[in-house]
Amino acid sequence: MKVNSAYLLDPGQAWWLKCDHANTHSGQLAALCRDFRTRGALEVVERTTSRPGVTEFVFRQHEPFAPEISLAVGDVLHALRSALDSLVYGIVLSERGELSESEERACQFPIAATPTMFDKFITERKVRDRIYSEPLRKALSRAQPFYWREFTRLNYLEIPVNESYEDSARNHPLC
Repeated sequence: MKVNSAYLLDPGQAWWLKCDHANTHSGQLAALCRDFRTRGALEVVERTTSRPGVTEFVFRQHEPFAPEISLAVGDVLHALRSALDSLVYGIVLSERGELSESEERACQFPIAATPTMFDKFITERKVRDRIYSEPLRKALSRAQPFYWREFTRLNYLEIPVNESYEDSARNHPLC
């Protein structure tokens, strides 16, 4: 991939600005959550059981979550998702130069649970298939929930847990 690293690391680029924006919302979210907890809205009660060595924890919620908490979570996630899409746009733009309107719209960061879903994302729009270079595709695939599971399988290593790609993707940071 022929991308200028100074360009990617420039804090004035959209992806960095969007990450900073997410960080601002994250700070607001933390303050809202702190306020919610200090009001005693949540309680965790520890109870012993009749089974030796087993303790139960009961979660009690005394008031509903403030709608602002949900909004702040959405703002953080939206800004981070937008940062990923902007990064892909910046990489494609730096590799190709000018982009048409349809090429600009095609620049998205894929999030795919399986290799098949990833391939479909790339090839379902002919413009994306054309503008995503092979090095970019490899880089994007390495960030996917399926990557290490597929890497293990392709290198004839034993996969310790027999679960589907979709099941293992549930715990991935992108999902």
